[in-house]
Amino acid sequence: MTKVWKLFLLLMAFGGLKAQDGSYVEVRDFETWTSAEFNLKLSKKLTLGLQQQIRLDNNSSELKNTFTQASASYSLFKNFKLEYGLRYIAINDNSGNVQGYNYDFRHHFDLSYKHKLKPLRLNHRLRYTTRNEAGLSSEEGDMARQTLRYRMKIDYNIKKWKLDPILSGELFNRFENGINEGISDYRITFGTEYNLKKAGKIGIYYRYQKELNTSYPMEIHLIRLKYSFTLKNY
Repeated sequence: MTKVWKLFLLLMAFGGLKAQDGSYVEVRDFETWTSAEFNLKLSKKLTLGLQQQIRLDNNSSELKNTFTQASASYSLFKNFKLEYGLRYIAINDNSGNVQGYNYDFRHHFDLSYKHKLKPLRLNHRLRYTTRNEAGLSSEEGDMARQTLRYRMKIDYNIKKWKLDPILSGELFNRFENGINEGISDYRITFGTEYNLKKAGKIGIYYRYQKELNTSYPMEIHLIRLKYSFTLKNY
């Protein structure tokens, strides 16, 4: 765990040094993400989920994209879980000569493991995603965009306190035309959640994300607002 967090800190320091060196141009933006999700627990092991999310960019003044995602997760055995998700994305293309909406499908496959080191709760997630443009075949020029992601999330349990802090870090390894491009992005998130008991749960998070190994790296600061509701049907 210590080695992983050292890597995150080194990546942040490396990004700052490169910017000061002037060897590339950074593109900065502030985004806002809002989401609502509904989860149905069919059994202790099987859960179905449905999520709707809206993302704003250009300093949160324009629609970036919106998506609907359906998922199913299954607990294999103690502390291990598998998940599959399908996302339909409407992307607002507001630059260039031809503007309008593009549509993508994205599949993800997760393997996660959680454990406790009191007062900490840790969750490790390995995610594979593949993304294609809807209605366009490979013969027509569509190439699957693949990413392998690792995330570690830490919840700090504070006694008699309902807003426990949550910290997570994530690394992205992208593949282009089957070629491994190495680590292309990293993401750090800090936030908290509040349990409304029978009315669900709300969360607020600050997130920082930065591209690597590119001449024009995108640096994003964002606020995410989340509402979730889980219903047990067993």
